[in-house]
Amino acid sequence: MNSIRIKDWSVETTGLVNDYCESVFFTGNGYLGVRGFPGWETKKKPQEHAIFKAGFFSHITTKITDMVQLPDVMTICPVGHTPGEVHQRLDLKTGELTWEWRDENFCFVMRRIASMADRSLLISRLEVHALKFGNLNVQVIADGNVANLPVNDDQMIENTDLTSLLRMVRISETSMDLETIVERTPVHIEWEIIGNEGDRFHTTVSETRTVTELEREMDAGEEWIIEKRIHILTGSESIKARPETEPWQGHRQAWGKLWQ
Repeated sequence: MNSIRIKDWSVETTGLVNDYCESVFFTGNGYLGVRGFPGWETKKKPQEHAIFKAGFFSHITTKITDMVQLPDVMTICPVGHTPGEVHQRLDLKTGELTWEWRDENFCFVMRRIASMADRSLLISRLEVHALKFGNLNVQVIADGNVANLPVNDDQMIENTDLTSLLRMVRISETSMDLETIVERTPVHIEWEIIGNEGDRFHTTVSETRTVTELEREMDAGEEWIIEKRIHILTGSESIKARPETEPWQGHRQAWGKLWQ
């Protein structure tokens, strides 16, 4: 188990991102909640990389409901440079989760927030600093293959029965629409990918997944930032008007007001 260090305004550890760390390094804004799953890693199972919306349930049977697990649309994967151990830090003043790791070619910092200024907004950000000349390929992934793994009534027994609560309606390069299978409640997810000036994007769309690839040759000392801004809406909700402040600034200001 990772050794968790608690400081005045932060929770930190260095090691693997395991189930325990996913719980400790949860981020949320009271509306959307994201387990602290590794933001650079592609899903291996439909129930992994859990994202939830408060109060959003669907029926498993006529008498049993479960909170709907939403698709993972946050992954930013630097291909061939995924870490084993990382330094993980949750800043309690700003609600920001960061991971840091490095190899012989690059230093990586990944940041995640559930915005306190815009409750439907999640942001995932990868910052790369080149230690020497090298080529880097990054995949930005939205994976709509998602399922719930409900807790067994007998919690001494591990449950392995997956339950599908959502179906895909349509998917594009920058959005996906789903609905709950039983109630047909709509779920709309859209995103914007922001890179450095001159970045070229190539996106592949399948039935349940989009992969946007970016590639760059980097000189020693060069920095590359890739950010994905995601809005998750259910029912008749719509995106509110674009705020005047930059989203990271607005998020931090909202946290500041909360602590005051």
